[in-house]
Amino acid sequence: MHQDSHDHSTNAAITPPDKHPDSNSEQNYSQDDIEKILARALAFRGNRDSITHSQLVEVARELGLSDSDLERAIEIERTERPLQEAMQEIMQENKREVYTHLAIFGLVNPPLFYFTAQLTGEWWVAAITLAGWTAGFVGHAWSNLFPAKSTLIKAAEKLLRKREGKTLGRQITNLVSGEIRRLQEKRDSK
Repeated sequence: MHQDSHDHSTNAAITPPDKHPDSNSEQNYSQDDIEKILARALAFRGNRDSITHSQLVEVARELGLSDSDLERAIEIERTERPLQEAMQEIMQENKREVYTHLAIFGLVNPPLFYFTAQLTGEWWVAAITLAGWTAGFVGHAWSNLFPAKSTLIKAAEKLLRKREGKTLGRQITNLVSGEIRRLQEKRDSK
């Protein structure tokens, strides 16, 4: 991205705040730092959310990245993003399930504990019931809030296949409906 020499605001060298200007060592930035800095710089230009493909290619070239590496990274991003979004959606649903289970647990167990103890006259019977439900809740919460990555990926892939199936099903339905209409129109025109 070659800038005009009179554009001092974007052409000036960037000095990391924690480095003295005379220092020969380079500041290293984490992936998170890079993303935040570039997002902020884009916001200064008024491009808050996006750049064009050609701008991305230009930036990659300036960073010394090959076009093939950039295109491969773009393709991976395109294919992995739906999976990542599905995984996030599943985790949100898992959290809702745990909160629902917790609410039911909180509403049902106090009266259940009280009435079990009153009817049997034995508090230990009520305690066993409460302990069993507590163990079930803890197991459910643990498996939903801290699933194995492989389990989460499989669930996300299943969700994506289900969505693709619905899309394909709609396409087939539309195709068949269109063909039926075409045949009916052909029959009616005779």
